[in-house]
Amino acid sequence: MIRIKANLKELRLEAVGHANSAEHGKDIICAAVSTLMQTLLERLLREQQQTDGEVKVTYEFAVPGEMKIAVWTEPWRAVWCRNVFELVISGLRSLGEQNPEYIEFKEE
Repeated sequence: MIRIKANLKELRLEAVGHANSAEHGKDIICAAVSTLMQTLLERLLREQQQTDGEVKVTYEFAVPGEMKIAVWTEPWRAVWCRNVFELVISGLRSLGEQNPEYIEFKEE
């Protein structure tokens, strides 16, 4: 099971575990979660690079099946960051609702 924890207020998102809905390399649930998390990270890192320190991204992919992303931002950039997080969180929430046997979604 993939356990997702989302904290929009603190701009943190974590996905830990494996769906095990199919054999390794063919698990579309894992692929969907990974794609959304990697998309969020890519966009945030691009914003960090373009804003010269107004957005600071930390992330951890320590072991396979574990992804953690957090952002610190200047107050005037927070709305943009929350909107980006909310878009990805919405996709993850939807995946969890459609696949509750493989995804546990929790908002803090």
